[in-house]
Amino acid sequence: FSAGGFVLHELALLNAGEFAGYAVSGAHLGYAASVGVYPSTASRKLPVVLSVGQSDGYYNDVFNDFSTFQQSGWQAGYNVWFDSYTGGHQYFPTEPAAVWDKLCISSNLD
Repeated sequence: FSAGGFVLHELALLNAGEFAGYAVSGAHLGYAASVGVYPSTASRKLPVVLSVGQSDGYYNDVFNDFSTFQQSGWQAGYNVWFDSYTGGHQYFPTEPAAVWDKLCISSNLD
């Protein structure tokens, strides 16, 4: 969530072969991009779930990241998902289960 998500984007994309998939909430690709890491530089299209509150100041950035992943070859609903929810920069108790369902579906498709 938040700061951890910023770092996780960089770590997961830079080391895509080491991660089965990942999820971030309330964070965007800004830090990863600042160190030269982008979805297009990942060694594989690992599953990723992006979530953000609709009134979070990062909402537009996270939504744009969803497009960036797709432009780099990820497929919506297959290995990249965008979830938005009512609220701001916060984490909701229902997120882990929703993320788990998506990542499990993705691993069963591969």
